[in-house]
Amino acid sequence: MPDKLFDSSILATPQDSLDFINNLLQASTEYSIIGKGMDGTVVLWNEGAPRLYGYEPDEVVGKANADILHTPEDVAIGKPEEIREAALRDGSCMNYGSN
Repeated sequence: MPDKLFDSSILATPQDSLDFINNLLQASTEYSIIGKGMDGTVVLWNEGAPRLYGYEPDEVVGKANADILHTPEDVAIGKPEEIREAALRDGSCMNYGSN
């Protein structure tokens, strides 16, 4: 992995870092970037997520469980829990939809 992905001098303060990340996430409109808490609660919902899922940020962030992103069939067979367990075990889990 590269040591340096961007010029860190642009992030002089913690607020600069937060603003940078927020701007990056909001500019990413072609892909949904969704963050989940340890309990499955949606904690991050970028500009691309409403395009794919139809929910606005104020409907899901801090309110909805990420199970809403899966089909009822996948929820019934435990797919969301399987994804959470893989993320905890492996440190990340890319979910590209139901398989």
